[in-house]
Amino acid sequence: MRKSKFLSVLTATTLALTLAVPTVMPLELTTGVVKAVEVTTTAPSQKIEGRCGDNAIYSYDEATRTLTISGTGAMWNGTNYSRLGNVDKIVIGKGITVIGEDAFSPFIVGSAEISDTVTTIKSNAFHYLDSITIPKTVRTVETDAFYSVGKVVVEGDMNNFQYGA
Repeated sequence: MRKSKFLSVLTATTLALTLAVPTVMPLELTTGVVKAVEVTTTAPSQKIEGRCGDNAIYSYDEATRTLTISGTGAMWNGTNYSRLGNVDKIVIGKGITVIGEDAFSPFIVGSAEISDTVTTIKSNAFHYLDSITIPKTVRTVETDAFYSVGKVVVEGDMNNFQYGA
C-alpha cells in the first residue's frame, strides 16, 4: 500500500515538473558549449481577399498593410473595400489593364505601384497618395484621376491625360 502511494506521488510530481518546463528548448552546440537558442514565433499574417473585376482580385495583407490587385483585364468601378483596415501601399500587378473609377479613393495611402500592363486610369482612382509613378504604357488618364497626390512621376507622354489628371 505504501509503495503504490509513493509511486503515485512520484508520478504526479514528475508529470507536474514536466509540464512546468517549456516544451521546446532548442539547443545549439558551438565549440563544445551547449547554449539555448532564442526562438521567435509570429502569428501568420491575415489576408482579406475579394473580387474587384471580372478577372481581377484584391488581396489585403494586414501585417504589411498592403493592398495588391492581381489578375487580368479591367478593374470594376467603385469596388467596396469596407472590410479593410488602413492601407499603406497599393500594388497593381501585371495583367491589370484598367484601374477603375473610384478604385482607391477611400484610402489615404503612402504609395502606389502600377505595373506596365496598365493602359487606362479612370477618374477619381486615387486620393491622398504620397507618391506614384505612371508607367509609359498608360495612354489615358481621366479627369481627377489623382486627388491630393504629393508626387506624380510620368514616365511617358501626357497626350491623353484629361483635366486635373
